[in-house]
Amino acid sequence: MSDKYDSILKKLLENEKISKKVNALKLTKKQMIEAIPILIDMSEEIDDGIRKTLTSFELHENGSVKRISVLAKRGLKYRYLNNVVTNKMYPVNFEDDKKFIYEEGRKEIVNLFANFLNGEEPPKKGLYLHGQIGIGKTFIMKRFAKKLAENDKKIGFINLSKLTSILKGTFGSDNDEYLEIFRTLTKVEYLFIDDIGAEKITTWFRDDFLFSLLNERMEHERITFFSSNYSHDNLLKKQAITSGTNYRDYDNANRLISRIKALSISVLIKGKNKR
Repeated sequence: MSDKYDSILKKLLENEKISKKVNALKLTKKQMIEAIPILIDMSEEIDDGIRKTLTSFELHENGSVKRISVLAKRGLKYRYLNNVVTNKMYPVNFEDDKKFIYEEGRKEIVNLFANFLNGEEPPKKGLYLHGQIGIGKTFIMKRFAKKLAENDKKIGFINLSKLTSILKGTFGSDNDEYLEIFRTLTKVEYLFIDDIGAEKITTWFRDDFLFSLLNERMEHERITFFSSNYSHDNLLKKQAITSGTNYRDYDNANRLISRIKALSISVLIKGKNKR
């Protein structure tokens, strides 16, 4: 075999990333020559924090060198989003303010769940975080959700008001889109329901969708988190009055609250208003 490629290969192997990969796979000179276009691309790529993927290679079963993509720093940073099953339905920015999360009034609840968040201790219930507007309930929910996703747990995160808007276009439980949304939220390992009580409360949404969703999750012991501006008692009063009526349906509102209580532990969040 001609030695005309020697100087090219020598230069490419000065790249630490390339030399490590070549040595790890024990490539022959023939294989390295075959891979020169791939190696050149690898040598020219810089992990600048903007790229999601970088060029790399692996050995095919027949001994040929195959180009592949691997995650760059940015790709690694956002890899957890692959575990957010609701991301296409309702994209969420999970980049939280860590300093704010650990301020007095919030750090206690984060520390309480530290073992759970580190994957050491699976919880038996989720949390119902309630408190004043702007106190940091959603920030804490995002912190928990992101950590679980980083630990390769499948999570769903949805704002309830936004969910009612999403469901408007589905027109009923026989619609494929509706069924897909319902199945997704029912079956996901960890579900985060943000701002319950702020949504437009209708009989259909409360009784046919939300109650059914929570009932299914309760029966299958799937962990569910909630955030709300209302305590259980105040949420009951809120859920009892549906849009466009003055009638107070405490029976169905109570059924909903009973599922929330069965799924979660109520925690009052205190602290300074971030807003």
